[in-house]
Amino acid sequence: ELLRLWGLRYIGPTTRTREICADRLVTGGPYARVRHPLYLANALKILGLLIIAGHLPLALTAIAFYAVEFFNMIPYEEHFLAQRFPKEFEAYRSSVPAFLPDGSLFASDFQATHTWTEALNSERRTFASTGGLLGILAFCTWLRGSPAEADR
Repeated sequence: ELLRLWGLRYIGPTTRTREICADRLVTGGPYARVRHPLYLANALKILGLLIIAGHLPLALTAIAFYAVEFFNMIPYEEHFLAQRFPKEFEAYRSSVPAFLPDGSLFASDFQATHTWTEALNSERRTFASTGGLLGILAFCTWLRGSPAEADR
C-alpha cells in the first residue's frame, strides 16, 4: 500500500476514475523506476493476500483474473499515453521498465505534486476493500478452526 500511496502523490487522484486521462506525463517518484507502479503495488498486495489465504484454487483464480486485467489495461493505457505524448512517452518507455524495477525503486530526484493527505484520501476505497478481504479471510479461518482443535 505504501507503493500505491507513493505513486498517488505523483499521479494524483485522477487514477481513481473510470475514464483514462492525463494532462501531463508523470515520470517522477516511482514512475521514474517503473511505468506502472500502481499495478505493481496491486500485484504485491494480491500476492500477500493469497499467501495469507493459503488456498491454491482461490489463488489460481485470482491470479488469472488479475493477469487478464493487467494485460488488458496496461497496453490500453500505454497506447493512450503514446497518442497524447508521442515523443515524451517513447523516450520514457525506452528508458523505464514497465512492471519490474531494475533495483532502484526507491531512489528519486523528483518532487511529488500531491500531498500524503491527498494520496491517503484517494485510497479510502482501497483501504476499505483490503480491510474487507482481510476480515473475510479472518472469518473463514475462524470458521475452519485451528488445526489443533480439528484433531480433538
